[in-house]
Amino acid sequence: MFDDMDELPPSASRRSFLLGAGSVAGLAVSGQVSAADSDAQRTAQIDATNGDPMNYITDLDQSDDFPERITAVSVAQMNSREKYEYRADPHRIILDRMLHSEVRYPGDYGFIPQTAMGDGDPLDVLVMLESSLFPGCVLDVRPVAVVRMTDAGENDDKIIGVPADDPRWDHVSEVDDLPQHTRDEIAEFFRTYKNLEPDGNIVVDGFDDSQAAQSIISEANTRYHTDG
Repeated sequence: MFDDMDELPPSASRRSFLLGAGSVAGLAVSGQVSAADSDAQRTAQIDATNGDPMNYITDLDQSDDFPERITAVSVAQMNSREKYEYRADPHRIILDRMLHSEVRYPGDYGFIPQTAMGDGDPLDVLVMLESSLFPGCVLDVRPVAVVRMTDAGENDDKIIGVPADDPRWDHVSEVDDLPQHTRDEIAEFFRTYKNLEPDGNIVVDGFDDSQAAQSIISEANTRYHTDG
């Protein structure tokens, strides 16, 4: 329909197109992008197999360097309170809720395709960025840490990553490379973001390193292929 994304109408119409909403529900955002040049690399493609939208959980391949480098999908944006979620059937990014507490996401929050936690949902990832992307944006990420935490007594670890191709983050390979205050903000966010919700019962046990993060990602990928 559009060969050049610059031909798209601006603002809300452009965002609806990118999200695959309304009259262009058969389109999906694809193409892996770095945070530095995400705008330039955005594309919209129709799934060549049958015209259906791409399923972000099953159809996005992981990188050859997996799990040192992973494919992730941004869903909720940095500095926002909107908790979006991806729904594969039908293909939608929906507003799940506004965060009840007066907190903002410290990075873009999303998921890792072709992974599964114990509940069957994809593994969550928080990507630290210079500026937020858009719901449904696909990007390559280097995992640098994991936040060990439980939600209502169930394991709910969160992977922390940085854009793989953004030189602003080349110096970050482990959680200790992030400023102490940034680490404190991440931990505080996850510790408190459900405090005002009826079922909020989060316990944060601290950070683990990149090797632990990669191990969790590999296990979740194996679980996806075994149980899926």
